[in-house]
Amino acid sequence: EESARAGRAHSVVASRIMAAAHCMRHTAQPHQGHLGRECLGGTATLRSPRRYRPSSALLAAAAVCCCIAHGSLRPRAGLAFSWRELFSRWQLLHRLRGGGFSGQSDRPPTLQDSIGGDRPLEEEDPAVDSFLPTSSVGVLDRGELLEVHAQEIDELRSLAKNQGSLAVTDFVGNENQHLLAHLRAERFDLQRAAARLADTAAWRRESRIYEKAVDSSWQLAEKELQGVLRYKQAGHDISGRPVFVEHVGAWDVDAVKAAAQDPVRLATLVALSCELLVAMKRPAFVADQRGVVIVMDMQGLGMRHITSSALIRGFAEVSRVVQSFYPDLMAHVFVVNAPWVFSALLVAIRPFLSGETLSKVHISGELPTELLHLLGGPVQAEPMLARSS
Repeated sequence: EESARAGRAHSVVASRIMAAAHCMRHTAQPHQGHLGRECLGGTATLRSPRRYRPSSALLAAAAVCCCIAHGSLRPRAGLAFSWRELFSRWQLLHRLRGGGFSGQSDRPPTLQDSIGGDRPLEEEDPAVDSFLPTSSVGVLDRGELLEVHAQEIDELRSLAKNQGSLAVTDFVGNENQHLLAHLRAERFDLQRAAARLADTAAWRRESRIYEKAVDSSWQLAEKELQGVLRYKQAGHDISGRPVFVEHVGAWDVDAVKAAAQDPVRLATLVALSCELLVAMKRPAFVADQRGVVIVMDMQGLGMRHITSSALIRGFAEVSRVVQSFYPDLMAHVFVVNAPWVFSALLVAIRPFLSGETLSKVHISGELPTELLHLLGGPVQAEPMLARSS
C-alpha cells in the first residue's frame, strides 16, 4: 500500500530488496542494515538479524516489487496480476539466492528474465513489434524516408507553422529531419505528431535550451558533467553515425548522486549533449542523418549504483526529457560488460523507458561482435571504448 501511494518509488523498493538479498548472500556477518523507506514516508524496516540467505518470503516480496515496477501488479486494483509472471520472477530471484542460474551457465539475466516474465510487451505497449531487443543493427536510411513520406512531412510542417511551433529556436538541426523524427515517434499520426511538436517547442522555450547551448557557463558545466558521468563522443561507426560512450561502472557514485540532487539541472545538461549530437554535421553519404549509437559500459557496476533514490529520480527526469523532446535520436543502445546485478538496475529504470527505447537495446555480458563490427573491428573499437583517466 505504501508503494502504491508513493508511485514510482516501488522501483527503488525492488532494487533495495535485491541489495539486501545480495548482502545476505555474500557476507559472513549478520546483516544488521535496514530498508527504511524515507522516500515512502514510512518507518517500516526490513531486518535480518540472523545469518542466513534470503528467505523465500523475502524473494517473494522482491518479485512482487518487480511486478509492480513492470506495471503488471496494480495494488489499488486488488489482485489483478498474473500469478505465472509473479512465479517466474520468484524463480529468477531464487536462482540469484543460490548464487547462480539454471544449468551451468553463469551469464547475467537477460532482459526477458529480468522484466519480461512470460508476458510479451505487445500486450502492454503495441507501439513496438517485439519485446526483446533484436539482433539487427542495420542502418536507417532517413534520406529515403524523407522521399517516401514527403507529403506527411509537408502536412506536419503546415500544422506546426499554424500553431507556431516551428520557429528557428524550436528545433535543432535539419527541419525536415526534426519533423520526420516526430512523425516516426507518433507512428505517422499527424495530429499527435503536431501536438508533440508543440510540447517540444514549449519545453525549449521554457528551458531556454537554445540560449544555454551557446552560453559559456553552461558549456563548462556540461563539460564537467562529462567527467562525472564518464561519457564522451568517441568517434563514428562505419556508417558515419556518432558513437556516444558512457562508462557507468566507473562512476564515482557519490559524485553522481551530488549531480543528481537537482534532477532538472541534470536533465538540462544532458540535453545540451543531445543538442550537440543532433546539430553535428554529417557527410552527405551518411544514410542516417540523426541516429546516434550509444554504448554503456557496465564493468564495475555494483549495488551502490542501484540503491540510491536520488540516482533513480535523476535518471527519471533525464529519460523524460530525452525521450520526449529528442525523439528518434537513439539508433542503438549497447549495454556491454553487464554483470548479473544489472538486472536489478533494469527493474528500477524500466518504468521510465518506453517500449520503443527498449526495442533498440542490446545487452551483453561482454563486447558483442555486432558492436565491434559497427565500430570497424577490434583494433578501431579499442581506443573508442577505452576508459579515460
